[in-house]
Amino acid sequence: MGKETVYGSLINWESGKFVPVVDVATGRAYYGGHQRWLLDEGVTKFYSDRSCGVTAITNMLIYLAQNKPEKVRLISSNLDFVTNKNVHPIKKSDYSALQKSVYNRILPAIWGIPTVNTISSRVQKFALKRGVTFKVVKYSKDWSEANVKAFIASGLNKNCPVLLLTWNSVIPDLKLHWVTVTRLYETETGTKMVTSNWGNMQTYDFNAWVNGSSFYRGVVYFE
Repeated sequence: MGKETVYGSLINWESGKFVPVVDVATGRAYYGGHQRWLLDEGVTKFYSDRSCGVTAITNMLIYLAQNKPEKVRLISSNLDFVTNKNVHPIKKSDYSALQKSVYNRILPAIWGIPTVNTISSRVQKFALKRGVTFKVVKYSKDWSEANVKAFIASGLNKNCPVLLLTWNSVIPDLKLHWVTVTRLYETETGTKMVTSNWGNMQTYDFNAWVNGSSFYRGVVYFE
């Protein structure tokens, strides 16, 4: 493996440390959540397919609650996967229950959660209901590779997951989709971003994403 230059990274970005979810029945481990787990909570397939933003929010809430003691009230106090000292695996059923409570507050529309402004205001309301105040940090500069790279790195280096939205993209996995970014680094083949997407650790070409044409892209984190 060639040398890597890390621009930004969560402290607990690795598999087994970033929102580690376990299916007790099968023993399978996940890297964050999967939006179709909402089917287990009674959400229709139509709306679970439009809940990628809900899943990205749930990932972010759990990560902050597990890694920042002042944010622990973001999630229910009766869940046993939160501690101020260690990160514990999360049962899939506990994750989907929290995901459903986020869904009930966020209420994605037929087009999901379409913009950074939409997700920002709804996350703030969710947090306030639980007695937590967020500072919302939205990307607002001219769109350029250097600017966006610096913004994402700044959030990750504050140990805050970065939420990324793309309406259309040259990368099929990111089309009409929210993902949770956990790490940004450089290799000899370009800049890579590590994400939680569909319950897996997925790494994408940052350069292709940031320089590709799109009707809308948005990046935001909460601290």
